[in-house]
Amino acid sequence: MVSQEREVPEAVPEPVMAGFVGGASADGNAPRKGPTGKDYVDDDIPNRLKDDRLVKFLRIRFDEQKDYLDDLKSTRDDISEPSDVRRKSGIDFHRIKKEMERINTLRSSFEASEENDFVMRRFNWYRASWRLEAQKKSAGNLEDIQKRVSNMYPDPEEHHFIAKRLNWERQILNKVQDWTRDPILSSPGPPKDPEELKREQEEAAEAEKKVQNKKKKKRAEPAKVQRPRPPDSYGLTVSEITLRRSNDACKASFMSYEMHKHSLNDALFKEDNNPFTKKCKKNTIRHFHIPANNMHWIEVLSLPRGYLDYTNAVLGGNSTLL
Repeated sequence: MVSQEREVPEAVPEPVMAGFVGGASADGNAPRKGPTGKDYVDDDIPNRLKDDRLVKFLRIRFDEQKDYLDDLKSTRDDISEPSDVRRKSGIDFHRIKKEMERINTLRSSFEASEENDFVMRRFNWYRASWRLEAQKKSAGNLEDIQKRVSNMYPDPEEHHFIAKRLNWERQILNKVQDWTRDPILSSPGPPKDPEELKREQEEAAEAEKKVQNKKKKKRAEPAKVQRPRPPDSYGLTVSEITLRRSNDACKASFMSYEMHKHSLNDALFKEDNNPFTKKCKKNTIRHFHIPANNMHWIEVLSLPRGYLDYTNAVLGGNSTLL
């Protein structure tokens, strides 16, 4: 078996770090122009590192790294390969594995702290949002890829970049279309800062406490239960005092009088033969005495039923309420 290294895709021109529309130039004064074909340059690797398999491994896409590592392992274990080839493949395989272990250890150590855990969760949410947005736009980017890439290289001397760029972008966009939605996006927004979340929880608890205290202070309304009323109205009576004019010649003379007592229950609730509904005779004044200062009884006797006019007493024969 002939030893073959996994082919690393030829470097595609990458944008220079400087070159955003409207940004400042290196001297900080003149604004930069928009991106052009010259903003994309070939990635240059020192000659001493071009054949370094660890460098090649770290330069290829993540989804291709496993296959690259499997090829090295296969070459190392293939007894048909020359010993020096197998030995070099084994050394490179070991270097790559150790480097990946080192990276994973550093990453685990970074994520172990509570503060960094929040940072990583927030970073993962934003990365997943970016991936979702890229997936939504991938179909449109594929449709106008020819025009867009051609505009990147308007200089005829750069036209040889177009085919490479087209092939590279199509590969990426086809893979982007196969991305799946990350479950982390089930939350409506990025994870909140633990301190901010704690503060919101404390404020919500304080607001709930105030509501509960307000409910406790609010006096409950008494139950509106109809209490049974005894026939004798607890023994209370209404006194009816009738004054008659004793001398027609003297209109102020009311020396003749008589008194009757009626059950409070009858006075309040009886419709027939109620003392308050009896017509008052001429030249008489009737006074009714309620045995308690109960405004509700006064309202029942006077306002709704119209028995009395207790605002004034007319000698022509009216009833007053005392």
